[in-house]
This record gives sequence, C-alpha cells and structure tokens, in this order.
Amino acid sequence: MTQILIVDDQDDMRAGIRTMLMPDPGLVVAGDLSDGLQVLPFLRDHPVDLVLMDIRMPGIDGVEATRRIRKEYPPEKLRVIVLTTFDQDDIVLAALRAGANGFLSKTVSPAELVAGINEVVGGGGALSAAATAALIGHMTHSPPR
Repeated sequence: MTQILIVDDQDDMRAGIRTMLMPDPGLVVAGDLSDGLQVLPFLRDHPVDLVLMDIRMPGIDGVEATRRIRKEYPPEKLRVIVLTTFDQDDIVLAALRAGANGFLSKTVSPAELVAGINEVVGGGGALSAAATAALIGHMTHSPPR
C-alpha cells in the first residue's frame, strides 16, 4: 500500500485528486492539507510514501515546502510529485532543484496520475510533456561543464 499526502490550497482539487486515486486499492490517501506550512508537522506524525504537492499556496509554496521536506527526508524515503497547473520552465526547474521526483499537470488523466505515482514510488521519475520540454531546453541551452 502506498500512503499518499495531498497538499493543495483548493478544497475541490484535493477532493478531485482523492477521487482519481480511489479506484486503485494500492493507493491510500493518508491525509490532505491546504498549505505548505502544515506538511512537515503532518509528516512527523503520519509517515507517508509520497506527497502530491501543488505549487501556488498560501503560507509557503510547493517549491519551498519540497525544499524543507528534503532537509528532513531523503528522496529514497519520501517521494514528492509536484501536481500543478503552472508549467512554466522556471517553475519546473525550481521544483526539480528543490528535490521533486516528478512534475505533472493537473490536467493529467486518472490513469496517467496513477502511472506517475507508481513510477515515482518505484524509484523512477514522472514528468509531463511540458516539464520534459523545460528540462531539455535548459540542458541544451546551458554551457557545457
């Protein structure tokens, strides 16, 4: 069973994500939070395998919340997928630099979300087409090391 924490400031979005995950008996929503400030206190009392993190939230945003998670939890202990409507290159890169294991659009289908979760929990990564394009663009326009 994969224990999941949903972090999104919109009640309807948290409910929608929960509904998308319900048909898969291997995925259990252990909790849902409305802002990034609540994440670490929740995780200390309720260990999970994966956090689905929005970007734009009150308090602290998803990038900063991911950065704080990484200070306490290495990627192999706790996975983070950013799930957002914002797929600008700078946001994608900031989320990945902060330690996200994946970056998916909120327009993803339930099957694609479940596949992304399973890939990330299995040690891989999951990137939307826009996130992949941002990463490729960054790498091909960066000076060689």
